[in-house]
Amino acid sequence: MNIQEFKNKLTGGGARANLYRVNGTFPAVSVAISGTNPANDIQFLCSAASIPAVTVGTVTTFFQGRPLILAGDRSFAAWTITVLNDTGYPLRKAFEAWSNRINSVETNVSRLGLSEYAQQWQVTQLDRQGRDVQTYQFVDCWPSNISDIALDYGAKDAIETFTVELQYQYYQIGGGVST
Repeated sequence: MNIQEFKNKLTGGGARANLYRVNGTFPAVSVAISGTNPANDIQFLCSAASIPAVTVGTVTTFFQGRPLILAGDRSFAAWTITVLNDTGYPLRKAFEAWSNRINSVETNVSRLGLSEYAQQWQVTQLDRQGRDVQTYQFVDCWPSNISDIALDYGAKDAIETFTVELQYQYYQIGGGVST
């Protein structure tokens, strides 16, 4: 293989990690508490995301002392996004309200089922012209961890960020091809 063949195989100059868009819906209570529609903000204030790992487990069985390794169940890693915080805290408030709806801080209960608190979210990889290349749709998505916001007198030239770990049942790729 030579450099020209390598360049020809790297379609579009390669996928770029900084060309993506995150979209998602929030429960109505999150919209009401945040004072804005957080679904409009997430596209711009989500500063980092990922395409999560997927693992097919293994099942080992034995026959006459020899292991036979078979494919097991598929599992999906949690999806983590990093969010830029502005002085109005709209996304922080929205995620906290969503989390509180799932399990109330005051009463430690919830009467909601999965279908009432889970939402659909997606991350879309873009090409260098801004066109959609690949979309991952996360089915029944909800926040399981909202990280701290680090405060530091020594920090300068930085905008606050926090991460949100989202759980989901599975993801669908592109035009609805299920994985």
